[in-house]
Amino acid sequence: MKKLLIGLTLFATTFAFGQSNRAGIIQAGIGGGMAIGWTSFELTNTNLTKSDTKNGVGVTGNFNFRGQYGISKSFSAGILLRKEWGAFSVSDNDFEDSFEMSVSTFAIGLEGKIYLINKDKLNFNIAPSFGYTTGSTETIDLSPNAKGDASGLNYGLIAEINLYFGSSSKYGMSADLGFAGSSLSGSYDDSKDMEYKIKGVNFYIGLGFSTRF
Repeated sequence: MKKLLIGLTLFATTFAFGQSNRAGIIQAGIGGGMAIGWTSFELTNTNLTKSDTKNGVGVTGNFNFRGQYGISKSFSAGILLRKEWGAFSVSDNDFEDSFEMSVSTFAIGLEGKIYLINKDKLNFNIAPSFGYTTGSTETIDLSPNAKGDASGLNYGLIAEINLYFGSSSKYGMSADLGFAGSSLSGSYDDSKDMEYKIKGVNFYIGLGFSTRF
């Protein structure tokens, strides 16, 4: 009976610590990535009550911090902080010719992870996120060096793989693949009657370093 109890205890210990995510665990990571895809720019002259929408392409790079808390062996939840720099180009519109705009933003969001594979040194998860973005813009061609603001919602859905190394399996690397989107609005600093909305849906790829404790 004693041997049986010892065996069950060892089995339970192995099972509990044989997962990279479980209830009560904390995961933290830093990383970066790039997104490229479709952008929609809607420009409105509020004096004329006239708007025009054109499509284009956008490219964004980011540096991010992610923190997660294990709710159960198959789910964790946490925060996502992301600093982004990007630019996009759109075709001709009714007000001006084609133009380029640079965007610098900071995003904060909530992120959940659903674990499809949960091993000690490996996990694979699907991670939806949703949050708020705020920042500034600068248009190159629409009106020389015209600066403005931008804020709104961000969202995403990525597939992520984490690999942990060493005997402690506390440190590792991650790779992300999926899509990221945003819906921002703003106006030019020196022309409040010219408002705009920027929407984007992008293919995202990223790499990072992670730890857990």
